[in-house]
Formats: sequence, C-alpha cells, structure tokens
Amino acid sequence: MGQRLVVNITEGSDILANIYYHWSGYTSCSVVVLKLLVEIIQKNKGGNILCAIAKELEKSGGGIIQDDIKNVPEDWGMMMPARDRNEGLMAITEPEISHNNQWAEEVAFINIVDGTVCNETYNYYEDLDQMMGHYYFSPEDYPPKSEFLKEELGVDDVEELPLNEFLGKEIAFEDFLNITDDYYQNEFFRGDNLEIYQTI
Repeated sequence: MGQRLVVNITEGSDILANIYYHWSGYTSCSVVVLKLLVEIIQKNKGGNILCAIAKELEKSGGGIIQDDIKNVPEDWGMMMPARDRNEGLMAITEPEISHNNQWAEEVAFINIVDGTVCNETYNYYEDLDQMMGHYYFSPEDYPPKSEFLKEELGVDDVEELPLNEFLGKEIAFEDFLNITDDYYQNEFFRGDNLEIYQTI
C-alpha cells in the first residue's frame, strides 16, 4: 500500500472530478502534485479545464480511470485509460469519484471557481498535551514539556514555530505557487491559537 492521496477538483461545493495518486499522500509530494494541477488550470483559463488535466496526466501514464473511459465527452477527443496509479487516476463521474475517495488516506481540494487550493495532508494537534498523547501510551510516560519541545519540535516554546500559512487553509492560486520550497521543509507549524500542524 502507498500513502494514498485524492485531489478533488471542485466548482464551489460540487466535485467535478478527482484524481487518485498512490504514493503522493505526503505533504511535500502533495505540494508538487497540486502545483502541477494549478499550473495546468491557469494555462487553460476559459477552456475545458478537466480535459486539459486529463491530457496532461496522460503524458506520464496517468489519465482517465479505466471505468470512466466510456464516459469521456466526445469533444475531449480520443483518450487512453490511465496506466500508472502513481501518475494520477482521474474520475469524472459520481460513482468513480466516490470510489476514488473511498481509497483516500489524505485529501486536497482545488476550487476552480474561487481559484483556491486547500491541502489537508498533515497531522493536527489542538495543543501540546494532545500531541504528547499521540506520542506516548500513558501520561505517566510523558517527559517534561520543555524536553519534549526541544527534542521533538526543536524549539523552547510552541510560539517559536513558524506560523501555518498553507495546511488546511484555502489559498489563492498565486499565493500557493509563491510559497517557497524552504517553507515547506519545516515539519512543524503553529496555528493562531498555538495548535500544532505537522507535515507527513
């Protein structure tokens, strides 16, 4: 089994299509996938975005999922079924969209109306106590908080973590594309109320 990612392409609250990636359900991998999809969308403004995505995925072995090939609109032209689940299996009908989502371990959303990305590939802790509870079986095993912060998060206080600007937030396409690779290399981020986000 891989770490399975599903990217839902939405129009407002409606899912138009989604894409299953077998090995991309990690924060850094999902960012690469999402940037590629956003760039395709931006290049095809005013055109058939779903068709453009399918054709681009097809170049590397991804594309329309086998069971949806028969449902491809005629004006999309000839499409070959996807051959490589690592390169994206795209579903365009409700049954196949639901099937893809059943396999998701991590999810992300691209809203083509609002022009936003929401990446949900992360671990979330409401506070340090909850995070320590995830790391240890019993409170009796907890080290001092100062020790845990230093050894696991590399800081003396949660406030020292970089502010989360992208995990679980709807971000405009341009802002998403402009976030630097250095920023994504951080493992831990803090929320506005000192909640903790961890990349995976």
